[in-house]
Amino acid sequence: MGLSIKVAKTFKLSIKLINMKNSFKILSSLLLSVCAITFILTIIVMSTLKPETAVGSGSLATFNQFQSINTNTSITVPTATSTQLVSSSTGRQFFIVTNGSAVGAYISLSQPATSTRGIYIAPNGGSFELNANKMFIGPIYAISASSGSATLSVTEQ
Repeated sequence: MGLSIKVAKTFKLSIKLINMKNSFKILSSLLLSVCAITFILTIIVMSTLKPETAVGSGSLATFNQFQSINTNTSITVPTATSTQLVSSSTGRQFFIVTNGSAVGAYISLSQPATSTRGIYIAPNGGSFELNANKMFIGPIYAISASSGSATLSVTEQ
């Protein structure tokens, strides 16, 4: 009698394992189906979206684009004196300074620059840019980082 109870329990356990495997297969299939449906719906929704248009214009909106540059100058900055590169401008959209000289330079936002601290512009092509993502509208100053003058190319819109 003991052996038949063990066989019956083993048989019930086998049936439970088979049912669990079948349940797992069913859940896996269901999850895969949900993922597939979600993917298809995403493609359908994305394909029906239209690009945003500028208010009242009826054409595609273009941001951070301009047709001309207001200021493009070369400025020589000495070591002893801070030089103002550009004055304050609430309409500033773009600013870049490039150092074409063999001497480094420092620039400063708002205050006259010093030759030992600030935003360092490396010699021979170092540059610093302000754009729509990080715009400063106050005055910008520069000074040479060491003896000799630095020649900076300044472009502003």
